[in-house]
Amino acid sequence: MEANRQYWSDQQQHFRRLLNSDRYTEAIHAFLEQHAMLHTASLVPSSRWSFQDEISADLTDEELRQIPSGRLHSIAWLLWHIARTEDVTMNVLLANTDQLLYADHWFERLTIPTRDIGTEMSATDITVLSAGIDIAAVRAYRRGVGQRTREIVQQVKADELRHRVEPARIERVKAEGALVPAAYGVAEYWGAAYQRQSALNSCDTPQLYAFERSRSCAPKAETISLQMEKVSKNTIARFQAVFVASSWFRQNGVLSSRPCRGKTPTA
Repeated sequence: MEANRQYWSDQQQHFRRLLNSDRYTEAIHAFLEQHAMLHTASLVPSSRWSFQDEISADLTDEELRQIPSGRLHSIAWLLWHIARTEDVTMNVLLANTDQLLYADHWFERLTIPTRDIGTEMSATDITVLSAGIDIAAVRAYRRGVGQRTREIVQQVKADELRHRVEPARIERVKAEGALVPAAYGVAEYWGAAYQRQSALNSCDTPQLYAFERSRSCAPKAETISLQMEKVSKNTIARFQAVFVASSWFRQNGVLSSRPCRGKTPTA
């Protein structure tokens, strides 16, 4: 894993340089390579590596649902949260299309009552979601979201990435229940600071880091959960990043959609 992780890290730096120098066409190609490595290998069989598969492919459903002692989230919750954030930011903010949660009827298949992305979710609700979510469905949902992201990015024109996200799209996020009222600060941040170019930047690094953290502790599931929490913070930040201004990366601030509880993000 270490060699692949280093390769990914090096390519992330290259990707940021491309965005910051307005070399958007090259940045899109770099994004697609990195994005593939963070999803399951079945999404892009030619990808050199799958961080998700290396971290979680051998875990049982019970291990995926487990919330390690002293932690806030299960791996199942983190997979769902990352997928939901990618679905909303890519489909609503970048492409202005329908969320796959509804378009492909994933809401019914996930067997949970939650429509938002999980920001500001209580510990009790995290536990309930972890116990009740359909594991096969959340894996498939995340893969479907990843496929849709690739379709969107391959159709984006370089000059479109310079545009800010329209206020109407931010209002759609709220109207569709993707954020609970307590998390509206996230939407305000997206509206104030996000350019479409940044969306590309947010969609990758956090995932890798989060997956990785989950593997670095002691029992298997606990390790992965720790990694996934980090990936969630960083990954969500990258899923959003395809929208955040490139200055977000230069500042290197950890500004995610607040996967758990915390203060309102500031630009």
